[in-house]
Amino acid sequence: MLVSEPKLHYWIEDATVASASSLRVLAASYAVEKKRARRLLLVGNSIAPNDKYPELLRAAAQMEGVASHFPDHDRRVLSREFATPAAYLDSHPEQFTHLHFVAHGTASRVSPLDSAIVLSRSGTDPDSFKLYARDIIKHPLHADLVAISACYGTGERSYAGEGLVGLSWAFLRAGAHNVIAALWEASDISTEN
Repeated sequence: MLVSEPKLHYWIEDATVASASSLRVLAASYAVEKKRARRLLLVGNSIAPNDKYPELLRAAAQMEGVASHFPDHDRRVLSREFATPAAYLDSHPEQFTHLHFVAHGTASRVSPLDSAIVLSRSGTDPDSFKLYARDIIKHPLHADLVAISACYGTGERSYAGEGLVGLSWAFLRAGAHNVIAALWEASDISTEN
């Protein structure tokens, strides 16, 4: 559609377009919050829990690059043996404005809340290395941005009114304002800064 005033141009040039998986998510993206100090929770470069999820060769470099954008006193880094699901949950993620994960990810089409971020093993439970979407939604967040540098971070199954349900949906449901995640398998080098 063309608009003639003040000079001839397309109407879309005057509009702001937003895409959201649901009206609740769209409304939350426009919520106005007081300006807060930027704080980072950086999780990843985990120890391979098994052969199915080998260590990511560029994870340490990616984490260093992300961390360099935040002063030491405004970031918490959970790496190697400390990058566990339990450590993430115990770190009070609600106090951070930015969360960034550098890890493998899984998406479950049959049961989207079984989608998980793959971290280091903790304890004897065979699945102690998985931070499940179902656990993420139980811990309220106030993050401005969550970045999931992992495969299939958005999920694989779409639901009417909710969109793709998986890891990104779980973080949005927990209260994050924005999530960056992959729709497909991502190589280690392609997820760098």
